[in-house]
Amino acid sequence: MRNMTEVESTSGLDNLKVVTDEINKKCEDGLSDLSKRLERKTNDLRSSSTELSKRLAASEKQMKELDQATEKQTQTVAFNVMDAVNYTGFGVMKFSKTILNKGGAYNIDTGIFTAPIDGIYQFNAHICGDEAIDEIDYYIAVNSLSIVSGEFTVPAKASDAKCASFSVVALVRKGENVQLGGVPFSYLDENNNSNDLCSFSGVLIHSI
Repeated sequence: MRNMTEVESTSGLDNLKVVTDEINKKCEDGLSDLSKRLERKTNDLRSSSTELSKRLAASEKQMKELDQATEKQTQTVAFNVMDAVNYTGFGVMKFSKTILNKGGAYNIDTGIFTAPIDGIYQFNAHICGDEAIDEIDYYIAVNSLSIVSGEFTVPAKASDAKCASFSVVALVRKGENVQLGGVPFSYLDENNNSNDLCSFSGVLIHSI
């Protein structure tokens, strides 16, 4: 038979094992719970990061649109040219002297204005006919479609040039061309001392 000392030692070892097992189980349960919490926290952080990224992307898009709208609203487009130069037939009237070309939309070589943005524009023209010419026709066209046209007659007994001014307000889309024409160069009175007798101008009133 085992003595009391051996029994007590065995019982103590059993109790220690029970306690150790309980501690190990609590540690495992604690680690498992901590792992689950960390996983939930990580998922929450990922969700927050995704939502933050979406909000940031939306904000950047809004800022870009705002910048574009501001640039569009503040963009200045205007031109004023004069001193007609020889051109062919009844085509586009061309001018050699640029008084203003804000935005660079008027091409001095072709005589054509190309709208840089959608907008409401006003165009003005002043043409003077030689006294030897009976009648002068004119037009302003957008993409070859006339938006204003007319004619004026020089009196038979006129001793000098007679002039006409006209203007039009029109919706012009980005990339559309605007031109002044209808008058052969030979019909114009282009006195070298008065190169402002014929002119063409335009301005952006409001962007859309």
